Amino acid sequence: FTNTTADDDLPTVTPASTAYQIHQRKNSKRIRNQLVQKGLPTNLAHLTKAISQAFKNLSPVERSVYDDEATNDRFRFIRESHLRDVAVERKKDNARRERDEI
Repeated sequence: FTNTTADDDLPTVTPASTAYQIHQRKNSKRIRNQLVQKGLPTNLAHLTKAISQAFKNLSPVERSVYDDEATNDRFRFIRESHLRDVAVERKKDNARRERDEI
């Protein structure tokens, strides 16, 4: 997990999300409300189990939506990582040039 700090002028890299994580973000409120309506516990353990079960029960077509989003997010992560790598190398080259000028 790479991120920038206040004094870091390098591009931020946000980790890629999995299909399950995307499903969880988009559906946790709905699933929690369903648990409440059924009178079931909504603590973290029960909610996580219900979200996991809902994800496992998705049809291949329903799941492909989340898989596609996860694939797109992985490509975004790769792009961000590359841009940061380029910026790090540029910063190192500048530091070398400054050091060599001294």
